[in-house]
Amino acid sequence: MNSIRFAGSKLIVIMLLALFFAPLAGKSQKLDALLDLNRFRISDSTTMLDIGLLVNGESVKFVPAGKGKFQARVLVTMMLSDSTGIKAADKLVMLSPILSDTAQEKPNFQMAKRFLLKNGNYTLSLTSNDANSKDPESKADVPVSLGFEKKNKVEISDIMLLSSFKKTDKPENPDSFIRNGYEMIPAMSNFYPAYVSELSFYSELYRTAAVLGGDASFLVVYGVYGEHGRSPLKEFSRQSKQKAQNVNVVMATLDISKLPSGNYRFGIEVRDKNNKLVASHFKPIQRSNQEAAILAASEQNLLPEQPLTFARDIDSTKLGLYLMSLHPIANTNEVSFISGLLKSGNINDQRKYLEHFWGKRSSTNTQGLWLDYQQRIEYVEKTFGMKNYRGYQTDRGRVYLQYGPPNKIDNERTDVRRGANSTDIIPYQLWHYYHIGNQNNKIFVFVQSNLGNDNFRLTHSDMPGEVNFPEWRQQVVQQKFPGDKATPLR
Repeated sequence: MNSIRFAGSKLIVIMLLALFFAPLAGKSQKLDALLDLNRFRISDSTTMLDIGLLVNGESVKFVPAGKGKFQARVLVTMMLSDSTGIKAADKLVMLSPILSDTAQEKPNFQMAKRFLLKNGNYTLSLTSNDANSKDPESKADVPVSLGFEKKNKVEISDIMLLSSFKKTDKPENPDSFIRNGYEMIPAMSNFYPAYVSELSFYSELYRTAAVLGGDASFLVVYGVYGEHGRSPLKEFSRQSKQKAQNVNVVMATLDISKLPSGNYRFGIEVRDKNNKLVASHFKPIQRSNQEAAILAASEQNLLPEQPLTFARDIDSTKLGLYLMSLHPIANTNEVSFISGLLKSGNINDQRKYLEHFWGKRSSTNTQGLWLDYQQRIEYVEKTFGMKNYRGYQTDRGRVYLQYGPPNKIDNERTDVRRGANSTDIIPYQLWHYYHIGNQNNKIFVFVQSNLGNDNFRLTHSDMPGEVNFPEWRQQVVQQKFPGDKATPLR
């Protein structure tokens, strides 16, 4: 679920916003707090709601607590109700860390509370007030929907972003974030400033044993996705194999120190032994990281000082195309640097970087690698480029540049697995690669869902990290692709 922020009596839903606590020492301010909700399945009829509340230490009043020390105190009331009345409630007292001097920075402090509730729709009514202040209490009513009821499908809990976690022997209780043998401190916000270099998370998978089989192995893919991307960013994603259980825990830490600023999604995918997507769940995150931009810009310092070789005679009008066509094989920082380099308009640096890019990949065959890739670019531009798309911008162009030419290409007429009676069918291409790195016998299916142009879209692949849609054959016959305007082939 999303985080909720209280600022005085005002409620703000935090989607992709930073939780900035500006120092307000010496000024009158109202209680500033952030509420975070996460849901976990207990049974087919019961869900656990984890509630975290983080208070901005600068927004509350610290008073003497004896022996020359100072402390803040916040009173909190929580009430969950449905259409029939109140179903759960509690009153809590939040105590801040003790300070020896109120002139020092006032730390934030947080609390945890969990409720077990029958599945259904509720309203969480929450009030909080600074016990040492005369300011009015903060109030909010938050709609909460509970339930994991798809009994024949694998489901994924909410993704709890964490500040830290550790193994523990402590028992679970309603006032702590302890779950399945781990003690966790929630991050409370989905904003990651530059000084945060890691992203930790906790989530649970349900019914993998019932759906996939009691002894089945399956793949969990987790990581950072582009805001609208269908595949995780390779530098910021991981995979792990798990055995099917009633509840599987997914918990890990990713290094995001090189993740540039931007809006992203953090996601978890569950894939069966055939790499078919079984379940997925995403949570929006935002990154502000000038350091990554600086790191990308540091590529400038690595540009070769020696005279240019193969890039010297490249037509300057093609440099932009050649550099942009590196995107399918470039890492995140390289993509960022290429973008800045093209904006600068410095032709000499663009030539230098082209040689630098391939020099990093081979110090002995730099020009040979480039010439091979240049042939791919020219082929992609000629074969897949269109009025509104350059070749590298199309799905077929991207796959060709990234993986090379396929060993075999079939279409809706030559595909031997196409049903003999299938006449009303959308045009498609099926690319077969015998080997891609350590992967064997991989396919890519491209569908022409709009006969108004020749832009075939990637619809299915069994290559890890690519879009996976095993039911594509039924869909090209039934013509159920989103945005389909094609006239069926007869």
